Amino acid sequence: MKFNDGSDSTTAMKRTLWLLIICCRIFALDKAQNDFHFDDDQVYRNNRIAGIPEHFYQADLLYTTKQGWYAGPNVLWSIARYPVDQAGTLFADPYALIGFTLGLHKEKGLSIFLDAHNLGNARYAAGVDPIPDARIVSAEDLRVFYPGDRINFSAGVEWRF
Repeated sequence: MKFNDGSDSTTAMKRTLWLLIICCRIFALDKAQNDFHFDDDQVYRNNRIAGIPEHFYQADLLYTTKQGWYAGPNVLWSIARYPVDQAGTLFADPYALIGFTLGLHKEKGLSIFLDAHNLGNARYAAGVDPIPDARIVSAEDLRVFYPGDRINFSAGVEWRF
């Protein structure tokens, strides 16, 4: 693919990466990998421990200025379904949440921020109450999923002296 200035897509990608390296001063990526499982249990064999996502990512990419302004997207991502019961018969679905943050940070004086969460308005289970076996639990007792917040916004101010 050629662009108007005669460069190709590889050159454009390199330019974009350099701009990200120069301009974006903060990139944070947190990954939690949880490999918890039973060890030859008589009832649950080698099943995964219920209620704990195996892979969970949180990433933020912030553009910052010397004046203290910052802005950027963020993502929370539970990559795969995970068991809600120890028997491994009921699962919480995976999800990805996109957000955005904008603000001004000062060492002294007024700081402000605005955060937007779950901009895709996804329905997801933010947490679960693990149970032994979903097959032998009544429908009344099967209320084990905690719904996550839908699209929401928060703002704040801070005064430092």
